[in-house]
Amino acid sequence: MQKTKLNVKANNECSNDNLFKVILHHLIIKYFSFCKILSDAKWWVLHRTTHKFHVLNLNIEPGYYNLNAVLEAAMWRCLILHVEKERGGLEGLRKEINFIKKECKKLKMKIKKCRKNERKNKWLIDELKSTKKWLNTFQSIEDIYVWCTQKRPELLKETENLIIDFKGKSAVPIENELQQKDNEMLKLLVDIRGSLWV
Repeated sequence: MQKTKLNVKANNECSNDNLFKVILHHLIIKYFSFCKILSDAKWWVLHRTTHKFHVLNLNIEPGYYNLNAVLEAAMWRCLILHVEKERGGLEGLRKEINFIKKECKKLKMKIKKCRKNERKNKWLIDELKSTKKWLNTFQSIEDIYVWCTQKRPELLKETENLIIDFKGKSAVPIENELQQKDNEMLKLLVDIRGSLWV
């Protein structure tokens, strides 16, 4: 009889321990669910007030624009935001390009030293290819950034001056050059868009 009382008591203690673990488990799940709800609510408010990642300020004057002009302005603006926020402006971008060039030189030197070790040499060659790819991407970003922030505005002013001055010169060749260069840079921007993040 006493053995059965001990067994019942032991079973009750085990079930109390299991019950405690189950309750604790459910409380922890509820706590993290509540925290997630609070976090989601916080980000819902922030994305509609201060962190407006879904809104792009094109920095163009108010007025009517064709969709192609809006698309161009949006693409230029995305690139400018990337360079200025992520790369520290043109100077920061150029520092990164110089750093990558130095890394390429170091890898080339290591490849020359490790000619006998095929396995290591193959790894270094793959690393060099990857680094050169990044170098080309960063140089393309620099070219596009310089075009859309410096050279393009100069050509636009030149075109406007020719139209305003009526000096007998035609603005058509400059507009054609501008259009061709815009198309070239926009195609390049589309090709490297996977490397842009803000």
